[in-house]
Amino acid sequence: MSDFFKKQRLVSASGLGIFRIIFFTVQFLEVFQLYSFKELVFDTTSFIEPDSLSHTYFFLIWMITLIFLIIGYKTRTALIVNYALNMVYFSVSADFEYHMDYVYTGVNTLCLFLPVGLSYSVDALKAGYKEIPKISYLNHLIIIFCTTALVYTDSIFHKITSPMWMNGLGMWLPSSQPNFTWLNLQWFLNQKYLVMSMGYMTLFFELTFIVLMWFRKARPILALIGIGLHFGIFLAFPIPLFGFCYCGIYLLMLFPESFYEKFDEYFLSLREIFHIKESKIEVKPWTGFSERVIYIMIIIAAVFQINGIILSPSAQSVLPSELVNTSWKLQKNFFRPIFGSTRHGVFMDWHFKTARYITVVKSAGEVLPFFKENGQVGDYPFGRFWVNSNFRFLNIQSPHYKDGLRRYTAFWAKKNNKNLMNLDMEVFIKETSVATKWEKDFLTKQMQRPLRKIADIKWRNSKFEFVPLGKKS
Repeated sequence: MSDFFKKQRLVSASGLGIFRIIFFTVQFLEVFQLYSFKELVFDTTSFIEPDSLSHTYFFLIWMITLIFLIIGYKTRTALIVNYALNMVYFSVSADFEYHMDYVYTGVNTLCLFLPVGLSYSVDALKAGYKEIPKISYLNHLIIIFCTTALVYTDSIFHKITSPMWMNGLGMWLPSSQPNFTWLNLQWFLNQKYLVMSMGYMTLFFELTFIVLMWFRKARPILALIGIGLHFGIFLAFPIPLFGFCYCGIYLLMLFPESFYEKFDEYFLSLREIFHIKESKIEVKPWTGFSERVIYIMIIIAAVFQINGIILSPSAQSVLPSELVNTSWKLQKNFFRPIFGSTRHGVFMDWHFKTARYITVVKSAGEVLPFFKENGQVGDYPFGRFWVNSNFRFLNIQSPHYKDGLRRYTAFWAKKNNKNLMNLDMEVFIKETSVATKWEKDFLTKQMQRPLRKIADIKWRNSKFEFVPLGKKS
């Protein structure tokens, strides 16, 4: 029976501590990637026309803060600093935003109120606990509810209007587009009934998750399915941190309490190494926010997400435009930047029509690390940079296309010690097709499509010029 209305059992705070370590390690890698590409993101022209604000110190402070959170040192202060920097860089990341930004924002908001530093942390060692404190299991459930259940429910309102998902192609088609993949999984994609079944299973999983998560016996099964799906996302798509992050979230519902308690003694034994005296104060269950308050937070999060559902295609078709416009303004200016609550139309039919033309850039025969000759992603387009290059800056249908080529090629040239005083490049397009039904070897056929040269790029005296084919410079 569902235990939604029952008082939740007390569990070791270690589960939340392990989640803290995994989640903030993933976020550290995200911030490090953003730091490594900061000139591409913030400069008008990478390295040549720098942004007026130097972001280096902010990123260094942020990464140090995340290390503090990973080890659980000065946790409460670090959470506040992290949330503030999240607001500056993730909540308003504009052209370089992607769906993981809203996961970070949502979890960072929740962690301000949850006891994530009670275990597996320097703070816990210094406190000298005799044993790891107990917390309500509801602290696990609110993270799962906000990051997963609400996201899946919103996603369903998008997918029920999608011919791709309704025809069982929701897993197959994205994995069959070269510029959506970094590994060639053609052997798997050729298993027609398996991949189509997985597409329908994903729909059923997302549809029922918000109900089944409240049943204790169902949680390990849901967790295993979820981990399997997101490990598959890691293998198929160039968004590895998304896959790793959700595997960490699913761990909150995978293991029984006894699993964590087995490791608590090893953690507490670290006191002896650091010569920390055991506290004589009795360890009582953490009583921070009452369960009633957490339930209220769950209800508020659900209300926020309803605003996102209003923006789904299925809802917009029946709701008045005034309500839709108001919802859009609320999402853009309030729900999304502050709480990470947004609509979740990920991997929809229009994505593949938008990204049908893959840009391949060469310099002296060398393929630049944006997209390979076969159309698959190179070394740069992972995470937010895959979304940016695929749909915005290196998408020929985008108004930012020339600007994107200027910024990406300048960034590559500087990183590879190329002289922009006199450097020539060639721009090619690989046109792909969008399938409406399953087809054997479809990915291979797309990768074998020829490149068509459309332009030259000329860098002269650090000035960029885009010269369409047939037009004289």
